[in-house]
Amino acid sequence: QQQQRHTHTHTPRKMDAEVLLGMVFQYTARDYNTLVRDVRLQGVDVARRTLQCAFRCTAPYLNPLRRLHGGCVATLVDVVGTAAILATDKHNRPGVTTDLNVSYMEEAEEDQELLLTAKVLKCGKDLAFVQVDFANLEGTILFQGRMTKCTSATPSIMTLAAKL
Repeated sequence: QQQQRHTHTHTPRKMDAEVLLGMVFQYTARDYNTLVRDVRLQGVDVARRTLQCAFRCTAPYLNPLRRLHGGCVATLVDVVGTAAILATDKHNRPGVTTDLNVSYMEEAEEDQELLLTAKVLKCGKDLAFVQVDFANLEGTILFQGRMTKCTSATPSIMTLAAKL
């Protein structure tokens, strides 16, 4: 017998950006709660496919040189990028990360405030592409991450959250 591909007939609800971000943090980042609770949502522009957050570089997230740890930056690319994809994907699918890279151009020091801007470059039927820029308050980009997610591999975040 030929197996049929499971299709999702669930009609997604339009949700407020803070609810979506909270669901991302709860579902995709539940093992990183100390990190993601310090990310502060600043705004979402669905038409421009952008999401902005603020983040302060505090002691738990620093490397031995007292600079923001590179692994922390990569985790934030994943979590904030996923939130931006959720806010723009018409089915609210978080996807599965298939590729993630970060360019570390400058360092971020202890207690430095950063503005994270996630821009969904494309969100198609199967794949979503997002870029996350980390800038200081003067607007200089310190880090830039890019991520590709396979959105067809996951159901809606509402379906996933119901299983928690």
